[in-house]
Amino acid sequence: MFEQMRDPESVRMAAFTAENPDDRTAFDVHMAKVRTSPEVTTRAVTVDGRLVGSIASFVVDGDTEVTYWIDRPFWGQGIAGRALALLLESVRVRPCSPAPRVTM
Repeated sequence: MFEQMRDPESVRMAAFTAENPDDRTAFDVHMAKVRTSPEVTTRAVTVDGRLVGSIASFVVDGDTEVTYWIDRPFWGQGIAGRALALLLESVRVRPCSPAPRVTM
């Protein structure tokens, strides 16, 4: 995953990246924190037994968010969508719809 998250094109397109994608120590510290947080559900994404990315849900300011990272050679194959569908089977939190507005 460290190597995948260093890909310059992926880093350019990602909403959130490491301050220094080449800092292996910072990556290891971050991943240890993610793996032990009770507010994070993280899964490896594999294709035919090969690690091709990761997907996770996490809580920010009371809202559950989803993030994923797919190795660039596997983009455009529906892998992220399938990973999301599988993640949603185990993460049951869904955003609340706002109450309907009643006007008269």
